Amino acid sequence: MNTGLTPLEPEECNSKPTSKMSKSLQQAYAIAAEGHDLDFYKQVLAEFQEESARLEAEAQKKQEEAEAKAAAKAEKDAKAKESEAKDKKKKSRKSKAADEDDVEMEDAEAPKSSKKRKKDADSDGEGPKVGVYVISQTQQH
Repeated sequence: MNTGLTPLEPEECNSKPTSKMSKSLQQAYAIAAEGHDLDFYKQVLAEFQEESARLEAEAQKKQEEAEAKAAAKAEKDAKAKESEAKDKKKKSRKSKAADEDDVEMEDAEAPKSSKKRKKDADSDGEGPKVGVYVISQTQQH
């Protein structure tokens, strides 16, 4: 049994010292001093629960809006990075466009390559040599 709780009469609420009480406790004493019945307190509790549910719904709505804004910002940043990448590709292609404007002369001879080509493996029959090695092991008892 909780000995800290004692019955409270409405007349006692008027004579309690209110200087050391919090404001919410002072308001509770003021309501108790009015001498309401149990249905009144049930109504107060229902109103409190409705108010709490409404505030929670508003907080959730604000959080969802903030998440939606963050997602939109992330998408916008991704598009911006993508467009920057496209711009970089276009800039690197500008030098190639200048090379396309060059005109080849028919009289000019192309320089011969100084590199020697490797012979094909099939043409001379001198491809990589493949051998089979057999390793024998003898067991001594």
